[in-house]
Amino acid sequence: MLTLQQIRERSPCSEGWTKLLKSLGSPPMDTVISLGDVAKSNGAADAWWCVRALDWNNEQVRREVIKALIPAVERASKHTTDKRVYDCIGALKDWLDGKPADLDAAARAAGAAARAAGAAARAADAAVDAERAPADAARAAAWAADAERATAWAAWAADAAGAAWAAWAADAAGAAELEAQRADLIAAFPPLILKD
Repeated sequence: MLTLQQIRERSPCSEGWTKLLKSLGSPPMDTVISLGDVAKSNGAADAWWCVRALDWNNEQVRREVIKALIPAVERASKHTTDKRVYDCIGALKDWLDGKPADLDAAARAAGAAARAAGAAARAADAAVDAERAPADAARAAAWAADAERATAWAAWAADAAGAAWAAWAADAAGAAELEAQRADLIAAFPPLILKD
């Protein structure tokens, strides 16, 4: 949960901010909302942008965000056969379940997979972002689980997650993925104001 003031302090774009306020009925700045309210009003990209306003020193907050992010990472992982991406996802799930997990190693493995996929894509003159998306998403999720990297990840998510971690965000598959992320966020963070 977060307040409108916390979002405002992060300088949201005027279009997204206006849309959110209008959908909420222009409540006071101390109004508490959830990421689900933002997703319902503005969509997944704006909701992921708002993760930067959360308290990343709180491990429970990080766990809730990662739990909501895992379905998107798993969907993106269908675009790769690189075992390192799946190892990273496994480590994240272990961490979510309270089991020991080497998240630094998971982030390094996913990063290596992203670099390898990017190099292969460039060599083939392919779409680098589409190839890198699964590993980048997994690496970002691993970083988000780590308190020291959480703030950096939140800023990364604000920039990259809005594009669904892939070049295909602009086409029908990307639109479907953003809608799936919107549903994931609403399910994970039930709206406090914009209830059905």
